[in-house]
Amino acid sequence: MQWKAIRCAPHCHPWKPNEIPTEFFNRLQIRGIDVDDIFQIGLGTKPRVFGHKDGKIFYLIWYGADHKFWPTEPKNS
Repeated sequence: MQWKAIRCAPHCHPWKPNEIPTEFFNRLQIRGIDVDDIFQIGLGTKPRVFGHKDGKIFYLIWYGADHKFWPTEPKNS
């Protein structure tokens, strides 16, 4: 997929460093990963991948098969 299509897909959005759960932010720091934001890409209803984009390359950092790896509160409709 092209990046433009990914950014518009459901469950795909960026997270700023202050929005990242502390546990995961600490993991980034331990690994020396310094990024402006982490991008979440939904792979269906539950699976998610998290990573960052540098130029034309998306670097995968985490994979969450059941959307429990990085839990979020459901949005109110």
